[in-house]
Amino acid sequence: MNTPDNSRIFASMERRWPLICVLVIVVAVYGRSVNFDFVSWDDDQNVTQNPWFLDGTWWRFWTEHFVGMFVPLVYTVWYGLFKFATPPDPRLFHGLNVLIHAVNTGLVCVLAYRFVPIDRRYGVNARMAGVTAGLLFALHPLQVESVAWVTGLRDLLCCLMVLITTNLSLYQGYSLRREFIGFVVFALALLCKPSATVLPVALGIIMMAENPRQWRRALQKYLPWLLIGLIAVLRTKDIQTEVISFAVPDLPWASRLLVAMDSYGFYLTKLLWPFDLAVDYGRTPEKVINLLLFIRPVFLLMATTALIAATFRLLKGREWALIAFAVVALAPTSGLVRFAYQHVSTVADHYMYLPLVGIALFASGIIARLPARWVFGGVAVLAVFWGTVSAQRLTIWRNDKTLFPAMLESNPDSYGANIGMLAVAMREGRYQDGLPYLREAERLEPTNVVTLLDKWLLYVKLGKYQEVADDMPGHMLTKEQILANPNSRSTIGGQYVVLAYALMQLGDYRKSFEIACLARFAYAAHADLPSFFPFLGQKLGLAMPAEKWCD
Repeated sequence: MNTPDNSRIFASMERRWPLICVLVIVVAVYGRSVNFDFVSWDDDQNVTQNPWFLDGTWWRFWTEHFVGMFVPLVYTVWYGLFKFATPPDPRLFHGLNVLIHAVNTGLVCVLAYRFVPIDRRYGVNARMAGVTAGLLFALHPLQVESVAWVTGLRDLLCCLMVLITTNLSLYQGYSLRREFIGFVVFALALLCKPSATVLPVALGIIMMAENPRQWRRALQKYLPWLLIGLIAVLRTKDIQTEVISFAVPDLPWASRLLVAMDSYGFYLTKLLWPFDLAVDYGRTPEKVINLLLFIRPVFLLMATTALIAATFRLLKGREWALIAFAVVALAPTSGLVRFAYQHVSTVADHYMYLPLVGIALFASGIIARLPARWVFGGVAVLAVFWGTVSAQRLTIWRNDKTLFPAMLESNPDSYGANIGMLAVAMREGRYQDGLPYLREAERLEPTNVVTLLDKWLLYVKLGKYQEVADDMPGHMLTKEQILANPNSRSTIGGQYVVLAYALMQLGDYRKSFEIACLARFAYAAHADLPSFFPFLGQKLGLAMPAEKWCD
């Protein structure tokens, strides 16, 4: 692949200072997130209440999936931070996110220098192109979610591996060592997020954009990458079958294409006008189609596509390849295929983290061609605009008390926001205040196992033990049904622990013992179970440890 020789790209401060300035801006904008807390939007199940962290069996992440995901490298990094400080210190997790985002920004700047030839024809614009790419990637408000959210490490770490691999792939000449390292790093990217599967396709497109005759070389180089990527995709599909088959409708191909076009149009809208961002857009396939939400985004997408097509001769092959990079990077979560999160929303800000690499590099190529007198002012205005909006957006991630009200304001029908508001009310002992949020959660997702768990838990806190017992018959599962829902076993176990406790309070120790055994079968690691069985064994007069009677 013919790329400019930039081996001495940082040999002088003249070329190094723009990168330093960009990194300083990144830390200035995102640095305060280091003092943010964990939030109950997946941070609890992934980190603070992760049972495999608590019992020290972190190695299971490399052999089993957890809550519908197989991203063992991310969980291993989290576990290292989890063990470094007890109880886990959110500053370590947020600090790591900011650090990786800064490193990713630096790598994007390096790639921008590689994509824009540095010679006299471009002069200062070549350096400003790198700055623009870094600022767009780092500061665009769509990036806030990935950086400020502890769980966003999946996107950050995956992107880091992708950027390292891409930099290695752009070197001139062949090196077996470099090829091997690139392949290994790509495999690590898959262990952070399976959507990295699209990388070899994107890199192949970039390679052939330089010389279409290189298609055989591209196929030979990236076919092994595609094969391990396919394995990752099939494994993820198998893991998420439970949620997908239950909660995500299998739409006809034409409808899927429409949902995907809506996704691309939606992200394009937010890219150009980054306001009204939300944590939970609630943009499910059914709503997109039934409520005709796709009309404006699809119209914008078609208009933009037509504009790009009209400028075909003005764009270079590599610039077309970068557009393709962004499109391909977004494809796995566009709606063309079903994925688990679609039962909440097809679109989410953090899905744009990797595609923004391609968009930022494309922008750097355009900037390099503009007159120098336009560049400085335009880049400065955009940086201030993105930085200001991102700084405002960042504040909602401070803690649960700031996150869930913001989610509810942007989407009153957000199930996650209502459950989160309920959790906050219960945590503060405002049990009566939690009832409206429970009712709304029941309206939105009455069969969700989390709804039932929180309902019974709230009733227990209110002393409504009989209501819990009366609600029991319609929600009991057999052992076969529990085994058929592996991703929900911890939640189901929690339900039965609460139910067993309510039955204890009612004096029905025999039934409480049966339910406790079922809770043990569903999720033996529940923290409250060890205290249940000695008490129940004493009440029932069992001659041997009560746990053994469960067997």
